[in-house]
Amino acid sequence: IDEGKNQIKSIPPRMSADELLAQAEQEHSDEKVLDVTPKGVQQALIGLTKLARKNALQRAKYSANPEQYMESELALHQHLQAFSAVATQPQLFVGITTDLSLFSELLTHDNTDIATTMMHVLVEWLEDSDDDDDD
Repeated sequence: IDEGKNQIKSIPPRMSADELLAQAEQEHSDEKVLDVTPKGVQQALIGLTKLARKNALQRAKYSANPEQYMESELALHQHLQAFSAVATQPQLFVGITTDLSLFSELLTHDNTDIATTMMHVLVEWLEDSDDDDDD
């Protein structure tokens, strides 16, 4: 069952394991996964900056026609969600703090989904994962 679409999918009887894997990867290829290494985070920051810039330009150019910039907003939103993974690697915060202005801009983005996602990412980054301090 594909829970995201609430559809039942049948598996063709003659698909090999490799073909099934390729099909699954194809279906989920739009999901962003962050490489949680210093280089991966740096590349993701560069990509996020480019997406934010592209979205801002499209919003300004097509302000009366939101359909024209919806794709860039979706890409920006998906890319931003991937940054939640950094919460699992606190040592990577050093690389992120080089571009705090980008994150503050995203907190005030006109699309509330993007602003809310940025807030959720920040909460995940700042959330204390050490439960031992509660004693």
